[in-house]
Amino acid sequence: MKWVRAEYLFPTICTKKEHLCWQLASAVRPKRNGSNVCYSRKYDGIRIEVNTQGVLLSRNGYILPSDLLPKWAKRCKYNLDGELVTHKDSTHTKVIKALHRGDYEYLKLMVFDVKVPDVPFSERLELLAKCVPKANRVQQKKIVNDSTISDAMAECETKGYEGIVVRSLQAPYTCGRQSNKVMYKIKVKK
Repeated sequence: MKWVRAEYLFPTICTKKEHLCWQLASAVRPKRNGSNVCYSRKYDGIRIEVNTQGVLLSRNGYILPSDLLPKWAKRCKYNLDGELVTHKDSTHTKVIKALHRGDYEYLKLMVFDVKVPDVPFSERLELLAKCVPKANRVQQKKIVNDSTISDAMAECETKGYEGIVVRSLQAPYTCGRQSNKVMYKIKVKK
C-alpha cells in the first residue's frame, strides 16, 4: 500500500501544515458526493472475526477466550468482522495487556461488518443492525461534503482516536486485507 498526502485527495480541506495522511487502499476512489460514501471511527485494538459457531478469532487465526464473546454474538447467523478494544483510550498494546491479565471486563467487541460476499456494504449494514446491538456496532456516518471529513478528523484529534475509515456503500465484502480495496484509512499523524 502507498501512503498519499491528504491534500492530493481532498485538496479543499488539507493544507501542508496539517499532519494528516491517507493510506491509499486502491486505485479506485469512491465518489465523495455523499450518496455512496460513509465514514467511521478507526479503532485501535485487535482485528477479530466471530464465526457462526461462536468462536472468536484474531486476524492471525488465534482462538481467543470464549469468555470475551457476548451472548448476542453467539446467536448471530453471520460471520462478523470487528475489533476488540478497551472501553477507554484503546490501543493495541492495552488490549494485549488486558488479554494477558484475563481482565476481560475491560474489553469490548466493536463490529463494523458482516462477512457476506458480493453484498453491498449498505445491505450488510442492515444485516449488522439485526444481529449486533447498537452499543457494539461501529457507527457509520454519511459523507456529505469535504467539510464532513474535516470535522471528523478534528473530532479524532480532539478525542485521541487513531483516525477514520472511509468506504463506499456499494462495495462488496472481500475477505482478508485486500478488502481495503474499497476503502481508505485516514490516520492522524502524531
